[in-house]
Amino acid sequence: KELAVVYQPILDLATGTTHSAEALIRLMLPDGGVVPPGEFVPHVERTPLVRDLTFLVLADALASAELWSNEGHDLGVAVNIPYRLLDDPQFADGLASLVRASNVQPSRVTLEVVPASPGAGAELDDEVLARLAALGVRLSLDDGGRAASFAALRVLPLDELKIDAGFVHGLGRSATDAALVHGMIDIGHALGLSVVAEGVETRQAWNVLTDWGCDYAQGFYVASPRTPEELIEWLNGRWPAVA
Repeated sequence: KELAVVYQPILDLATGTTHSAEALIRLMLPDGGVVPPGEFVPHVERTPLVRDLTFLVLADALASAELWSNEGHDLGVAVNIPYRLLDDPQFADGLASLVRASNVQPSRVTLEVVPASPGAGAELDDEVLARLAALGVRLSLDDGGRAASFAALRVLPLDELKIDAGFVHGLGRSATDAALVHGMIDIGHALGLSVVAEGVETRQAWNVLTDWGCDYAQGFYVASPRTPEELIEWLNGRWPAVA
């Protein structure tokens, strides 16, 4: 019970409705403290345990999506997966088994991946990538705008682009960040991808992204991460940004 998975809502900017939620893992300390994923997941990613950890989060995410459906909320769920697992046959097999054992449609599952190198995607096994695509899950490029992301846009079979929070935080303060965010929205749409802005923390950012046609927003202005049960309570309430 040292690992806990919480979920941050992702909203449709045009309607204000909740589209999906991203699964985020936390390491719970005996003294009640919490270790964020950035402080322990990179260490796990360098070990064989990374596949088991990813399966743990996926299993929790699928169970949570079923819980939400039973309460009348058919949300998608997004799970971060290490780049090295993208063409791992054992990961593809395990993911297929988990999805088949659940009542969640594969199209409601999004795998978020951060490119690992400037040539990201070119060195991956096309056959395994095709198996993931055949399963019907969605593939999202996380941390969009970082160094390796544009190479990955060229070669990975993506469905979604997530704009890195570091650029979104600059909306209203930096003309450069604004231009980059606007440009990434246009690039994503030109490639036929849905676009999610991470790190939306102000009403101003929400309004600007809506005006520019961004599809979805995620961040503390929308909601903080919460347990699956707490998310149901939040969904049953009224969200002030679109009141």
